[in-house]
Amino acid sequence: MATGLCPHRFSHLHSTPHCRASHPSRLRLRARYWRMANITSATQDGARFTKPADWALHMVTASLKFSCSNDAPVSYTTPDAGRLGVLNVLNWHEAHDDYEWPDFIQLGHDFTQAMRFRRGLVNDVFLALEKAGVIKITGEPGVLGTPQSSAVKRRAGVSVAIRMSERKRHCSRESSSNEIASDKEIPYYETDRFLAKSMRCLIEAIIFLKKILQTPLKTLWPRSGMLRTTHDP
Repeated sequence: MATGLCPHRFSHLHSTPHCRASHPSRLRLRARYWRMANITSATQDGARFTKPADWALHMVTASLKFSCSNDAPVSYTTPDAGRLGVLNVLNWHEAHDDYEWPDFIQLGHDFTQAMRFRRGLVNDVFLALEKAGVIKITGEPGVLGTPQSSAVKRRAGVSVAIRMSERKRHCSRESSSNEIASDKEIPYYETDRFLAKSMRCLIEAIIFLKKILQTPLKTLWPRSGMLRTTHDP
């Protein structure tokens, strides 16, 4: 029986499960489901984050490096800025052979896990320093900053920059008689050059004395010369 209706108008009533699953709305729901599943999986991975046995030692070492490089308290506008500040200080000391990141790869972890451990270490160090009062967050959401706190923040930033620049100049400067270390002038008799020169002189003197002691006396001072010296008035 012929009708004026399009044969495909009611085709969705007899569609297969595969066709129903391919519907755009169902695809959007499926994509949302997979996104939620990925978020849940990532959260579970974070819950399985197991720290190494020497984690406390790594935290103490990194905290001391940061504390020695800055005059407390150090102010940051946001917690992320504080974490970035901790990371920059540790990277600076690593570049100058004054700090070494824990070798998590040597413990059997891959590169991705090692980076997770490094981020976790920076976060824990930041939280510990903030709790100890070494780091202060002055621009947290909902907290109004005062002119005094802003001035303290600027002074802290300037002092940190000056201290870092001074350390860079000290690292690039060659050792000399007026070498400066730890922001204090070292006496010339304590410099590496003076000590090395003195050591060379001592070694040469020891070698010379050893040769004298091994040489017969008559070779150094003939008998006739000894007699003249003895009988001279």
